Amino acid sequence: MGILIKIVEKKTARGKSNNKYSFLNFSQPGIFDIRYRSGLHRRFVLDEIRRLTTKLIYTCDRKRTKAFKIKEAKRWMEAIRRNAPLLDGFFHDEPAWRKKMLVWCEKMLVQSGN
Repeated sequence: MGILIKIVEKKTARGKSNNKYSFLNFSQPGIFDIRYRSGLHRRFVLDEIRRLTTKLIYTCDRKRTKAFKIKEAKRWMEAIRRNAPLLDGFFHDEPAWRKKMLVWCEKMLVQSGN
């Protein structure tokens, strides 16, 4: 899902509230440039890593899923190599995940032929 950024509360004419929620997720540009805060970002990053590195069993379009994972592997590899603030802080707290992500990125890029 993502990290909750903002809640906008609006009231209808009858007094009912319609809350609008804004979430931050990994598909948005610049996500890796956020400064890492352990309590807020640890679970967010860990869930994304686990989602990327697990095999999807039930997929409708395997080619599209593979292309998505290759694209994500390129983004993550670039962010890891440039020591992006979000990942740098996460890997400082969880050093074992850095090696796992680098291995996964290399594996995906070798499969794609890039």
